[in-house]
Amino acid sequence: MNSHVPAALFLYVPDTEGLIDQVTQNPFGAQITPVLLQDFLDNPEQYLPQFNHILVSAPLDSVKPVMELAMDHDFSIGIIPTAGQKNLINCYGLPKKTEDALDLALQKDAQVMDVIRCNGELLVFKATIGRLPLIDSPINISLTQATIDAVKRFIGSGSFGKTPVA
Repeated sequence: MNSHVPAALFLYVPDTEGLIDQVTQNPFGAQITPVLLQDFLDNPEQYLPQFNHILVSAPLDSVKPVMELAMDHDFSIGIIPTAGQKNLINCYGLPKKTEDALDLALQKDAQVMDVIRCNGELLVFKATIGRLPLIDSPINISLTQATIDAVKRFIGSGSFGKTPVA
């Protein structure tokens, strides 16, 4: 039983054009049609009736419009991250090696992901709306900075030095 899609559209940008041969000659037997990402975004109706799975290898700001189209047109996406997309790799647990990322990107059993928009922007990473609890502080913040930020939020809330009224 084949666990990979039989066909897919591969969207690339000039920086990822070097992946075309590797993607089209994949060992999984998937028929891949490479298309420049901007050509697809200019006229998605030309491609969407033919494909229900799309591979993307591009910067995040170029991947987001494809994700929005996927929400509107109900197709699955496989992302092949570039070496410089460490946040995307870490956030979604994507493989670092292109061969492994291609294997995952061509899988048939796509996982449904909950995507949210905030102020008209598609949020791809974790977001907290409102006051940021100390436990959800970004990983790269130091303990000292987290403590200073927590004290500032406490003082800024107007709770400091006030007696509660019943």
